[in-house]
Amino acid sequence: MKAVLFDVDDTLYDQVIPFQKAYEELFKGSFELSIEELYKRSRYYSDEVFEATQRGEMSMEAMYIYRVQKAFESFGISVTDDEALEFQRLYAGNQKKLEISETMRTIIELCQKHEIMMGVITNGPSQHQWNKVKALKVMEFIREEYIFVSGDIGVAKPQIGIFQHVEKIMNLNPEETLFIGDTFQSDIIGAKGAGWKAIWLNRHHAEHPEGNIQADYCINNEAELYKLVLNFITNEAI
Repeated sequence: MKAVLFDVDDTLYDQVIPFQKAYEELFKGSFELSIEELYKRSRYYSDEVFEATQRGEMSMEAMYIYRVQKAFESFGISVTDDEALEFQRLYAGNQKKLEISETMRTIIELCQKHEIMMGVITNGPSQHQWNKVKALKVMEFIREEYIFVSGDIGVAKPQIGIFQHVEKIMNLNPEETLFIGDTFQSDIIGAKGAGWKAIWLNRHHAEHPEGNIQADYCINNEAELYKLVLNFITNEAI
């Protein structure tokens, strides 16, 4: 591999951590439910309306309310619009205190040691995603011009246009490029559609979608990711 690119949310960091902190701050254990499952359902409902927000058919505030209310509703819990927005405010606040794990940092250092070009492609509103990039201190190891946010570009994963834009800026050869992401629909389908190699970091054990498009590898944790990236770099895999 000549280049390794990462998604941000649930790839460079585990998104459940700030999500759980927001829940504990707002609801203080008022309900008996699985935070992991609540998070997965909120992501499901967020993904359900993502394209509508990209087209301007739904505001970001309406999307935040929708995904939080629907996630809690699936547990039989009613959440007001104000509570949903406060949850989002706390969640976003905790996302400004993010840290990259030691294992992920080791993966990044491995790429640096072998002079592998690195980049980031993330979907979402510009300022919101840049806040997370800065909190994670991504620019300590990835050049700012190699950090691509869909809100800045006007096209989002899985559309091939964002991958082609990145290829042009970074002068990438698709066959020598590896993408690591957590969301099958946007990350894996998008990367494979662009002719890139793709690793699905399936932290939360989502079901494998049916269809002809598949990740080159599917893994569930960062330790497995380290081994795979090492293999890719040393040409011991694919």
